[in-house]
Amino acid sequence: MEFGKCKLCLEDKPLCDSHLVPEALYRFCRRGGHTPISMTAEEVGPSDDEVTAPVLCRDCEDHLNKHGENWLIPKLATEQKFPFYDLVTKQKGVPAGEQIRYSCIGDQIGVRKLTTFAIGVFWKASAHSWHMSGPHPLIELGKYREEFRLFLKERGKFPEHAALMVLIMPPDKSTEGFNLPDPRKTKPFHQYVFTVPGIIFLLCVGRGIGAERKAECFFSDPAHPILLGDFRDHVLRMALYDSRDANWLI
Repeated sequence: MEFGKCKLCLEDKPLCDSHLVPEALYRFCRRGGHTPISMTAEEVGPSDDEVTAPVLCRDCEDHLNKHGENWLIPKLATEQKFPFYDLVTKQKGVPAGEQIRYSCIGDQIGVRKLTTFAIGVFWKASAHSWHMSGPHPLIELGKYREEFRLFLKERGKFPEHAALMVLIMPPDKSTEGFNLPDPRKTKPFHQYVFTVPGIIFLLCVGRGIGAERKAECFFSDPAHPILLGDFRDHVLRMALYDSRDANWLI
């Protein structure tokens, strides 16, 4: 075990072989003996590789596990069920164009846990130069990286100029796969995307975020909105064109 400074608590400690996306997500996608299909700019094929690096200490690993990953992973979409979808659709929903907007204010939706899960992955992608990204992090959060670090440690607020959108798909339209955090656009604000089976997370940061986008923030808005729709085209475009680090199942 390597010794160094943990990127989350900033203390000098033995470091774990940390996963960028939770190890449990790899196990989830391997159920039934499946081998994930890795789709990158260089190749497409079966792969058991997992993206890891000495980034966090054991205490910080456990913190992210207990306060996010352990709650969400069992609720992701499979061919048979999608428990998180069931929880969301029990809430109040109203039409929003081609989607349905749910207000997730019930006790069954772990608002902080879902946010910790998503922000934890985005933050890790920005806090370290993982091996597939060369000397640079996968995404660049600028000054917001430190604000998110304090948020994850429960020592700071969710950044004012940031919004986390949560999108879900019906069980029959969900894809059992995931991609690593990836930049989408830079103007008028920065936007990053990360998908897991049945759920798409969009993170927006920057002063260009207006009141309308802030009102869509799952964590900050009191209604804790989640959008339900058919986002298969969005996921397919990522898999075919922007899947530099994506992993999908067949």
